[in-house]
Amino acid sequence: MAFIFLYIILVGFGWLNIFATSKTEENHEILDFSTKYGKQILWISLSVPLIISILFFNSNFMKSLQVFYTLFLSFLYSYFSPRK
Repeated sequence: MAFIFLYIILVGFGWLNIFATSKTEENHEILDFSTKYGKQILWISLSVPLIISILFFNSNFMKSLQVFYTLFLSFLYSYFSPRK
């Protein structure tokens, strides 16, 4: 449970850093999706249901998907690795 709160705190501080560095005098709205912090808050809000659904999965189910995940990552690495 502590990891969830730590995650929320880290994501919140990260978003605040993006907000503080990219805020201009013209943009006063937090949910302005044409700004960097607006796009970031959109992705944060879209990832929350995904995170919650992953937390409800049984850990044995995730371990069974490990082989497919490893194969997928090795495919991506072989596909996007620089060729000589």
